[in-house]
Amino acid sequence: MSLKFNKKLIHWLGRLLMLLSFVYLGRAIYTQVSGFHGIVFSAGAIVALAALVLFYFSQWIVAANIWRCLLHGGNVYISLRKSFMIVGQAQIAKYLPGNIFQYVGRLTLSYKYNIPTAVVANTIGIELIICVLSCLLLAAVEVMFVPEIINSWLPFVDRALIVKLLAGTAFIAICCMGGLIFSRRLREWFASRRSYIKPLRMLLCIGQFLAVFTTLGAFAWFIAHSVFGVSSGLPWYRYAGRITLAWLIGFVVPGAPGGLGIREALTVKMFEDDLGEGVALCLALAMRLCNIAGDMLVFLAAWLLAMKFKDNPKTQDTTLPAS
Repeated sequence: MSLKFNKKLIHWLGRLLMLLSFVYLGRAIYTQVSGFHGIVFSAGAIVALAALVLFYFSQWIVAANIWRCLLHGGNVYISLRKSFMIVGQAQIAKYLPGNIFQYVGRLTLSYKYNIPTAVVANTIGIELIICVLSCLLLAAVEVMFVPEIINSWLPFVDRALIVKLLAGTAFIAICCMGGLIFSRRLREWFASRRSYIKPLRMLLCIGQFLAVFTTLGAFAWFIAHSVFGVSSGLPWYRYAGRITLAWLIGFVVPGAPGGLGIREALTVKMFEDDLGEGVALCLALAMRLCNIAGDMLVFLAAWLLAMKFKDNPKTQDTTLPAS
């Protein structure tokens, strides 16, 4: 196949993924809206929900900055605008089953802008690892506060399963360490990627992830009190731990487009004792709707930017490395 044909194939594949994503988005919106029958929002509540939509929009600017920072490890320096154009358009594909197509979309769009595929693949892998690590750090705070609530939230998770998971993780870690010690090829592979995981860069990226999820928890607390009139004494930082844990499980469960259904069910389960089942359900649905609205706005903004700058698809910008 010629290079021109490959580019056209990748281009139309991206278009197909985008179309399928909007089909899933439409179904998701219809399903979520149907849960709000009989609920009337005041002007203040609408303003609060609009602020949440803007937050969901802004989190993708942070995500674009994180990816841009990781690209520096591969000696690729692009502007925040260009990073947002790629990440913002690709994220809409997360609503396809599997939660992986947003990264396929990012690879496709990066190829269009001549960003090396190997660099993109490396940064995506590292981004996933630090994202999960950040979520675990924040969710661990809530688990430390009330460790016994895990049994009520996740009744299907028993102690034996946790022990097996920990043992499996330890075994993998030991194998990796052994490989680094005894395999020259593995040591060379790791050494060639050390530039991606400089301590300062990792701390900067983890800090941004923690800021996003902490703010999301604060918004959940604010929406519960301002929109649904909750008077619970549960502090905002405990909202952050629960919302982050629900997000993480929805992210890692295969086959759930954008975590649809998984996160909402867990959110209801986690908050029903403190807020009541009805309010917990409304909170989960409100956050999902605002999330979808924010994602659509991000896609529109990124697509319009891409159309404006489509005649200048260079990779190397005047951007200086952050670290």
